[in-house]
Amino acid sequence: MITFSIVEKILADKAKELSLPIYKEGTAPIGTVTAERVMIHAKEPQPSDYWLKSFCEVNILVPNIDGNADGRRLGEVEALAIPIFKDSGYSNGIFYTYNVYTTHHEEDVDLKCWFVNIKILFKTKNIL
Repeated sequence: MITFSIVEKILADKAKELSLPIYKEGTAPIGTVTAERVMIHAKEPQPSDYWLKSFCEVNILVPNIDGNADGRRLGEVEALAIPIFKDSGYSNGIFYTYNVYTTHHEEDVDLKCWFVNIKILFKTKNIL
């Protein structure tokens, strides 16, 4: 079985290709975002007949410039990330595959930044 923590590790390992600091849910620094970073939000797979499916999220945070979104940089990191988060492989002898389902930009007022939200469909085979 591929667990929540394995999914999180697989996505974090791929995110290293962005050459940015990576944080898993609940481990990020608190306060205003002053440098770009990646946040991994893995979700527990949901059972089905053939595939276990999970919608995970990877957020790439980009600090505001003079209080405004850095739209150019948001577009750049989005374009870099889309091909990175498409892969397949085996973990504990179980086949998995994942790819980008959707992307969009969102503002985080509390952190004073914008981020690219990448929703990833992560699937594992549900057969033995």
